[in-house]
Amino acid sequence: MTNEYNDGERRQRNVRLAVRNVPTPRNPSEPSRGDVAISSRQRTTNAGRSARQRSRAGKSSLPIRRLRIALCSVMACLIFVFLGSCISHGSAGLEPSVESKLLNAPVEPGYTFAFSTPRSQWKAGTMPHIYQIDPAWSELPYAGGTIRQNGCGPTCLTMVYIFKTGNTDKTPVDICALAESGNYAPTGATEWSFMISGAARLHLSGTQLYNTRNSLTRALRSGVPVIASVRPGTFTNVGHYIVLYGIDDADQIGVYDPNSQSRSARRWGVVEVLNEIEVMWAYY
Repeated sequence: MTNEYNDGERRQRNVRLAVRNVPTPRNPSEPSRGDVAISSRQRTTNAGRSARQRSRAGKSSLPIRRLRIALCSVMACLIFVFLGSCISHGSAGLEPSVESKLLNAPVEPGYTFAFSTPRSQWKAGTMPHIYQIDPAWSELPYAGGTIRQNGCGPTCLTMVYIFKTGNTDKTPVDICALAESGNYAPTGATEWSFMISGAARLHLSGTQLYNTRNSLTRALRSGVPVIASVRPGTFTNVGHYIVLYGIDDADQIGVYDPNSQSRSARRWGVVEVLNEIEVMWAYY
C-alpha cells in the first residue's frame, strides 16, 4: 500500500511539473521578446540610416547654398557698379565737343539768345557776327514786334556797315530806328528797298546782283560783302536776310546768319545757297 501511495504521489508530481512546463499561450497582437529585440534593432538601424541620409543630404545641399550666396553677391556687385556708373556719368557733364555743338545750335522758337562779336573787335575789313537774338537788343521793339522777331534785315546791314567803315557807333538798334523812320517796315518785314536806300543813308553803295552763280562768285572773290533775301527753306520758314562773305577755292561760301550761330559757323556750297536766294545786293 505504501508503494501504491508512493507511485500515486510521483504521478501527481510529474503532472504538476508537466503543467508548469507547458508554455502560456501568447496574444497574437502582443510582441514577443524576440520581436521586441528585433524591432529595437530595426529602429536603431533605421535611425542610423536616416541620420546618414540627412547628413548626406546636408552635404549635397551645401554647395548649392554656397552657389546661391555667391550668385547673389555677384548680382549685388553688378548693381552697385551700374548705379555708380550712372551717377558718375550724370555728374560728369557733356564732352566739350558735344557741348560746343549744343551751344551753337540754331536759334529757333524755344531758344532765346546768341552773343555778337564784341564791339571792341569791330574793325574795317573784318566781318563781325552780329545777331538779332543778342540779349543786348533782341527784345527791343521793331516793326510791330521785336528785333529778335523782325530785325534780320537791319542786323545784316549793321554787319556790312561795320565791315565797310570800321565804325562802332551803330548797332542793330540804330539801323532798325533808321528803317522805321523811313517807313521801310510797315508790315513787320523790312522791305527790299531798304537794302539800297537805307544803305545810301549810311553812305554805303549797294547794287542789286543778278541771281546767278557768276554774279555771286565774282562779287565774293572781289572781297565784296553780299546781303541776300532768302525764301522759306534751309535758312528760314517765313523769309529771311543773311550776309554772304568770303569764298574758297572749292566754291564754299561764308554765311553770316543773324539768327543762327550754327549756320554761321560752317561753309556753304554756292549752288546750295543760290537755291535759297530770291534777291541779293553787293556793297562795293
